Amino acid sequence: MNRTLNGLRRFPKLIAWLETGGYFIGFMAIAYAVKPELVNLNLAPSPSQLLAIALVAFAIPALTEECVFRGLLTPAFELRWACLSTLAYVAWHPLEAYVFLPAALPLFTDVIFLALVALLGVLCWIAFYRTRSLWASIILHWLVVVMWKAVSGMSFAF
Repeated sequence: MNRTLNGLRRFPKLIAWLETGGYFIGFMAIAYAVKPELVNLNLAPSPSQLLAIALVAFAIPALTEECVFRGLLTPAFELRWACLSTLAYVAWHPLEAYVFLPAALPLFTDVIFLALVALLGVLCWIAFYRTRSLWASIILHWLVVVMWKAVSGMSFAF
């Protein structure tokens, strides 16, 4: 619990934000390369739709999942905890779909999507590890979800 609270109290420096931005760009490039159907650049959500996506995505999943998977489930900055928290994060997605988002089940059980979830989990852990701030992983996670929801055309709610 202390690691989570400390991670929320600490804010990254500018260079760490730039590094986190690099993780975001790299992730999006890989995601598009391996699963281009997740992106439809012809979609243009209205400003109010984009705001709604951004607000919801900040609370759930970005803030909540990062506090749990990078904060609470990472009692030490060690590789074993990075691996365990990432495995739990990946396993959470199909469970989340079964329980809360049945319309997302085909996507949230797709092997390529789950590999991308694992990659995002690793990048979020690295951002947290390098900055000691959960805000880096929260913002990275948030940006990915906002971008994905804004250009994927997914009609299911969070």
